Amino acid sequence: VFKFKPAARSGDDVVRLVVQAAAPRASDRALDIACGTGSVACAMAAHVAEAVGLDATPAMLDEARQRLLRHPPHHA
Repeated sequence: VFKFKPAARSGDDVVRLVVQAAAPRASDRALDIACGTGSVACAMAAHVAEAVGLDATPAMLDEARQRLLRHPPHHA
């Protein structure tokens, strides 16, 4: 069980907590619904076989793609 304790945290801290809570394995696939700028999907991509981000806003998907290009995943 994962318990989230609200506190002042940076966006990177929250993404790390999400990835930690998911406990991804190399053979897993991740789906990030309403991915926004892709922070979680890109972080998960370093830990899973495939990560997919979905968003209804084309501008958000464009930013997610740019994030992925700027910070390609390095598999753990």
